[in-house]
Amino acid sequence: MKILDELRDCETIAISGHVRPDGDCVGSCMAMALYLRDNLPDARVDVFLEDFSEELEKNIAGTDTVNHDYVTDVEHY
Repeated sequence: MKILDELRDCETIAISGHVRPDGDCVGSCMAMALYLRDNLPDARVDVFLEDFSEELEKNIAGTDTVNHDYVTDVEHY
């Protein structure tokens, strides 16, 4: 089973990590988000994470799109 096959018909996708996200967590979430955004351009992909260090924010692509307050206009993911 491939993730793109599972998510192909999704309009909204939410990604989240664990409490107190470290580099592995942030990197994994952002890698998945960037992959899905590239391969499913019609889907909305949101990443929800607690605040993390400025170092991670500077060094991991896409972190400027992370939702830290968990507020969204999407009713269902």
